[in-house]
Amino acid sequence: ANLNRLASSYSYIGKRLSSLGIPVLVAQAGLFCWADFSLYLDTHTEEGEIKLFRRFFDEYKVYLVPGCMFGCKIVGWFRIIFAVGQARLEEGLDRIERALSKKSLL
Repeated sequence: ANLNRLASSYSYIGKRLSSLGIPVLVAQAGLFCWADFSLYLDTHTEEGEIKLFRRFFDEYKVYLVPGCMFGCKIVGWFRIIFAVGQARLEEGLDRIERALSKKSLL
């Protein structure tokens, strides 16, 4: 049952982020996936990642970990944990979408 819920959550994330033009790496296993938010960075630097992280966290209360915190050499990748209930997952993705759509209006 847990594996089915994880698979369903991963699939849901992939569809939602894909609709925003955000690629998601195919997950091999686990509770998280990697998504490329580079199109939404002000600058393609570690500072740009941290700025987007702060926006998600401070303004929208969503905790996505920037790849630079894991030593990722390609700027723009964020780790998303999807081992949460469907309602929380939907709310988190709604917040991400609002944060990104508001940014595009700036």
